[in-house]
Amino acid sequence: MRLINALVLFVTLVACTPINDIRHKTLLTSDNATIVTGVSWRNTEGNVPIRREIRDLKENYPEQWTLYIMGLSIHGKPYKIWGGVQGVPGKSPSGYCPHVNPLFFSWHRPYLALYEQELYQHVRAAAMTFPSEIHDKFKEAANSFRIPYWDWALGEDGGDVPEFLLSPSVEITGADGVPRNVTNPLHHYEFHPLVSGDFDGKWAKQNTTVRWADSDSSGAKSQDELFQKSFKSLRRGLADSVAKGFRVATSLNGFSMSHIEPVHGSIHYAIGGQKSGNKAPYDGHMWPVEYSAFEPLFMLHHCNVDRLYALYQALHPNQTFENATIGRNGNFVLENHAWVHGDTELKPFWDTRTSFWTPNKARHTTALGYAYPETQPWAFESEGEYKVSVEESVERLYGGSERGRLGVGRGLRGVVVDGEGGFEEWSLEVRAVQARLPATFVVRFGLKGVGDSEVEVGSWSVLMPMDHHFADGDEGGTDEKPITGTVGLTAALLDRVEAGELESLHDNVVVPYLRDRLTWSVVDGHGSTLADDDLHGLVIETVSTHVRIPHDPKKGLMYGGEIVKHPDVTAGKAGGSVVS
Repeated sequence: MRLINALVLFVTLVACTPINDIRHKTLLTSDNATIVTGVSWRNTEGNVPIRREIRDLKENYPEQWTLYIMGLSIHGKPYKIWGGVQGVPGKSPSGYCPHVNPLFFSWHRPYLALYEQELYQHVRAAAMTFPSEIHDKFKEAANSFRIPYWDWALGEDGGDVPEFLLSPSVEITGADGVPRNVTNPLHHYEFHPLVSGDFDGKWAKQNTTVRWADSDSSGAKSQDELFQKSFKSLRRGLADSVAKGFRVATSLNGFSMSHIEPVHGSIHYAIGGQKSGNKAPYDGHMWPVEYSAFEPLFMLHHCNVDRLYALYQALHPNQTFENATIGRNGNFVLENHAWVHGDTELKPFWDTRTSFWTPNKARHTTALGYAYPETQPWAFESEGEYKVSVEESVERLYGGSERGRLGVGRGLRGVVVDGEGGFEEWSLEVRAVQARLPATFVVRFGLKGVGDSEVEVGSWSVLMPMDHHFADGDEGGTDEKPITGTVGLTAALLDRVEAGELESLHDNVVVPYLRDRLTWSVVDGHGSTLADDDLHGLVIETVSTHVRIPHDPKKGLMYGGEIVKHPDVTAGKAGGSVVS
């Protein structure tokens, strides 16, 4: 995403007069750049407020919901220098945000906090517009306001995209205490106005953000039903990917790059849509990262990414940011092949007048003034009790679809689960050498069915700025290694067991089935399908491992068995396993 010049992030959607004595104090550097502090307000016990799930906020905290809608706006691209933070010598202004990069989690934390501290001022100002008889409850709601998140990782249990994220209007309580419908700032953003020269191509003529656009013209309309359809088809796989990340990741860096960032890219796709050749649908603002921060759901999405990061940190309190190379994924302030570590500056986010936030400084969310419902250690008598609570929350929310389908009393259990509660889990391991592939691409996997039918069973995304390119002659330093990810197949295979097409999940049954029926295609960021000859930088391999379901429903699936590779499934196909 890109930061607008001077980061004038939010334009209030209602007329309200700022009241100086209730505003969050904004600190500035000597060059008048904003210092990122988060929101400083604490409750009477000295604890930070929590960020709530968007549906919980709407249903159970009506005052905060009203103030959120009244104060909300969004921001976006053009390539400008922010906060006086210059880039690498010789580089033209481009994005500050790290993608396919170990700094992905850490950089977004102060970024979201900056959004929060700016929006907070508008929320508190909006609270002052309510009449005296209801003023106090709205002021109290404003004090503890923190930005919400949309938990898209709940799978089937999370249901469809909430209707209030799809509707052009939404109901709130007005300053006169009367419910009314207003333009929904969570549905689209209207530019005020587009500034000539800031955007390129079609984006320079579209005056409002769109999702799954019906054309590339200035009058393009959103097709929210396609957003809903796309999310519905992806949600189980997204949830299973997140669940597996919590179970098997052994480092913060690995959890970020191999398990969460690719899933994050899938949500960008689900919301924005992607051009399909030279016909509709066309991509919306959420798909290309250069414009995605204008999409109103961008912050809800990234707030949930930050929450997943916080949950992983709570489960592994002793893990810290590992030293790593960023490979070819440099940006305006980072050279290609730079090494990053816990004290790398997260530019352009100042934490004092002379220094920047770093992964170590931003390690705890409370340093930036917030927590999440599951990450409130002050509510427990010991660190041990707190960790157990987080473990149980993660298992309850992100146990994975296999756990529910293979539980005691379920029909599938007797078919695929052995006497010790174990079953074979199947997945695809994907490795990509970026220099041999487009900057942004999506690998989509399918299983052939009866006749010509085919069902998409998962995808893996690499999301970079469309104009990102690898420097001439930069054919790889000593750190040249592929990026990796995992796509689960077990849920799709269980569907086939239920349908009577598979007898079990044993390798002698699954391997020949996948060899005949597994398909994949690679689409670049512009919607074009790559030819087989262009897939030399890609390796897709099928693997399985034995997983055990514990008797205690509060405990997660137990991994630890040998990972068995099955190269025959994909060997001999473009992008398949290389068999020596």
